[in-house]
Amino acid sequence: MLDRIDYKLAETASEKEVLYELRYRAYLREGAIKPSSSRRVTDPYDDTPNSWLFGVYVDAELYSSIRISVINREHRSSTAVDMFGDVLAPEIESGKTIIDPSRFVADPERVGRLPELPYLTIRLAFLACAHFEADLYLAIVRAEHQAFYRRVFLQSAIAEPRLFPGLMKPVGLLAADYQATREAVCARFPYMRSSNFERRMLFQRDSFKFATAKRSLVEVKSHLRKAWGDDAVLPLCMTILDRVTIGPINETEILDFSALCRMTGKNRPDAALLKAVMILTTSSFPTLQVRARARMDNGSYYDLQPEDLSHAVDVALGEQADAEARQLGDEITKRIVIYFTPTSIFENPPMEILAASS
Repeated sequence: MLDRIDYKLAETASEKEVLYELRYRAYLREGAIKPSSSRRVTDPYDDTPNSWLFGVYVDAELYSSIRISVINREHRSSTAVDMFGDVLAPEIESGKTIIDPSRFVADPERVGRLPELPYLTIRLAFLACAHFEADLYLAIVRAEHQAFYRRVFLQSAIAEPRLFPGLMKPVGLLAADYQATREAVCARFPYMRSSNFERRMLFQRDSFKFATAKRSLVEVKSHLRKAWGDDAVLPLCMTILDRVTIGPINETEILDFSALCRMTGKNRPDAALLKAVMILTTSSFPTLQVRARARMDNGSYYDLQPEDLSHAVDVALGEQADAEARQLGDEITKRIVIYFTPTSIFENPPMEILAASS
């Protein structure tokens, strides 16, 4: 069936309108809503940066739709948080990433033709769990639908059913630990597996990555202030981080020492600059990995070890003759490039965070 399925992300207003109209017909048929002259169902979460709206097409015909929301400390807007915020708040505050699938509807005229449709639609939520390395994945469902989620995704109830404005039937909240259950789910339902390529094509969106990466940099700066607050080169580290932007890594965008000198107002690499790079590349940050590499004459790279930079700093700060310090510094720094990679946000190949070289 996967060969006949096409998952399409709705991004334009017209693409979303098709799904809003499908929701209305589906909800009206099952008695979940009252008739409306607008003949559409939408809510504020359809336009939040942490939500993805998908149409599921079979042989080029729209059969179903689902919305996937990614919840974390930075992005707290979702249907589940609105309905069950008291239950989910502790999980969010603990730093967990949560996948909240909602607005799962099927075309009432076509759903009977394809018994596999519920599995193929909700598969998108499982793919989101893999792409965003989720801790929990949720299901907001009525009592008569809970058996499906318990059987397929090994979810269990974490909140009693509640009746919310706009709904005519109460819904409960189910959840499962993705990391603990994913292999069991995939072993029983192999089509739940996916490739990095498939997931990136579905969920890779620059606006969400930018916000998540920006949050990572804020956390890194806070970590640096706590660990190196009394170090004279801390402002230099902050200057480097302040110039960080987002983009795919390539030879023209890698941050090299000539770019470091320009952005920090130096004519050439000196001991302070070397030490700032050493601090960035040897500190253990919770959300960011900073690495230094040496660029070889053949265009390849190898990772520099912390002792390489440490030795250069010791020589430059020590009592060695200026000429010797300059020679050692030049030999090491002329080949160094550094780049910044979020450690737990993106899949391989990652979206790199790079300092601007202009």
